Amino acid sequence: MDSANVDMKSQHDSHEQFTQYYAEASRSAATLQRIRSIRDRVLTVADSYGLAKQELDVADIGCGAGTQSLLWAEMGHHVHALDINQPLLELARQRCSEAGYAIDFKLGSATCLPWPDQSMDVCLLLELIEHVTEWEPCLAESARVLRPGGILFLSTSNKLCPIQDEFNLPLYSWYPKSLKNSL
Repeated sequence: MDSANVDMKSQHDSHEQFTQYYAEASRSAATLQRIRSIRDRVLTVADSYGLAKQELDVADIGCGAGTQSLLWAEMGHHVHALDINQPLLELARQRCSEAGYAIDFKLGSATCLPWPDQSMDVCLLLELIEHVTEWEPCLAESARVLRPGGILFLSTSNKLCPIQDEFNLPLYSWYPKSLKNSL
């Protein structure tokens, strides 16, 4: 794990409010509706490629509290989930256990995925890119584990919103390092 990701991990693990925020927000009706909508859109694309009729290998990269992972598992897909935040990962494991699903949760960085090359049908990166120090290696890793003809779904926050309130950090990753370092 590179030093920037270790620093980010230590910041995440040190804020109880961060975990509580995601524990609550991840179960809101609006969040569930949004994630179901994303899942359904990805499955529509998968269907157009002839993939949706089968059980898919799905990588939930930056899984947080596991909400997205659970919604894919409930449809019978094989879910592999990763997050850099240990408390959120434990919450996701607990929720998975309570729901009775077998999801492979891993602690790690989106810039160094633990899965073999071309092992996933779908890679999901919901609101992740803005939280990694360098987004290019994150996308390269996602492409590495994606099977030919697979689907990479990425969503991100509004670029005009400069502050990561939930992380108490001054700027998102796409802002110049020189600007972030000056704060």
